[in-house]
Amino acid sequence: PSYRLVASGSLAGLLLAAFWPMKVDEPFHKKPLEFTPLDVLGRMMRSYLSFRSVYEEPLQQDRRYLFAILPHGVMPFAMNCLVSELMEQKMLPNLIGASVLLKIPVLRQLVRFGGMIPAKTAMIRKALSWAHPHNVTLIIPGGIAEIFYMRPDIEQVVVKRRKGFVKLALESGVDLVPVYGFGPTHFFT
Repeated sequence: PSYRLVASGSLAGLLLAAFWPMKVDEPFHKKPLEFTPLDVLGRMMRSYLSFRSVYEEPLQQDRRYLFAILPHGVMPFAMNCLVSELMEQKMLPNLIGASVLLKIPVLRQLVRFGGMIPAKTAMIRKALSWAHPHNVTLIIPGGIAEIFYMRPDIEQVVVKRRKGFVKLALESGVDLVPVYGFGPTHFFT
């Protein structure tokens, strides 16, 4: 019957996605894309959340940046909105994320398509050396731990014990840009 063909094809596709080797030591996209589904999602999110970013000076193509985004919240909305904005400026930011996300079949392809690389020192150091359009790297220092500190009445950040990103920025000679997203705890209350 046809359902067996569909089921076996789906299973084969999942197995292929689970074991297909992925390169994470180089940018996923080589040049800025004209259009991606992330653009549409990002624009909708920025519009719905009334997202606005304020820069003291414009970003330059010949410099490298590490954006440290606080807080994480349940979802990293500030990072998602910022990625969309940077893509409109013809930049392809590198997203530092939990390594476990690259071990889950199908999800790993999605996050890798979005530009994520694992949160490992060697990988972050390598990403900080990439030239334009990959000259911007985004990290959420609080990581997954910050999700569990979320409360509806107060925004908390976990950064006091997480200073490794500052050391990496100094060693790599990149500009460290602090980013604070206001209001992520209010989305889920």
